[in-house]
Amino acid sequence: MNLSDSDGRTALHAAVERKQDSVIDFLINKCKVSPFVRWRDKRPFQLIKDGQDNQKLKEKLNKYMENQLNSESDLHKKTPDDDEDEDVKIVRILNSASRGDIRLIKAYDASQLTVSNYDKRTALHIAVSNNQEHIVEYLLKECGLTEEVQKAEDRYTLC
Repeated sequence: MNLSDSDGRTALHAAVERKQDSVIDFLINKCKVSPFVRWRDKRPFQLIKDGQDNQKLKEKLNKYMENQLNSESDLHKKTPDDDEDEDVKIVRILNSASRGDIRLIKAYDASQLTVSNYDKRTALHIAVSNNQEHIVEYLLKECGLTEEVQKAEDRYTLC
């Protein structure tokens, strides 16, 4: 359900735009979609217009985002497949960093999060370039991937 259309809009973006409470509840409670995916540089909660009638929806999405970031939350029970192919794991990690799926990122050990793509960009590089600050903060503070930052100049030579 985290899939997006050709424009980058997810089902959660569409449901929020149309104020479809039952669809939003289904997407966050049953499908556990990521609230951090951006469409036109906006996360779903940023599409909510200010006003009294929208306050409940805004609070619901903010609470859901906080729960996603909270490592104590039951939302982090999701685990990657133990028998998943190495290439599949790399794609899942890097895609999660790009889309802001903190739940899946937290399911992997810190040692697994140093994988890189063909351009030698790690999950940290991708999260930074996609403005996924919650992923960056998690990778640096909780996973201790500060060495990845220090190695960046070794990866790319500036002329």
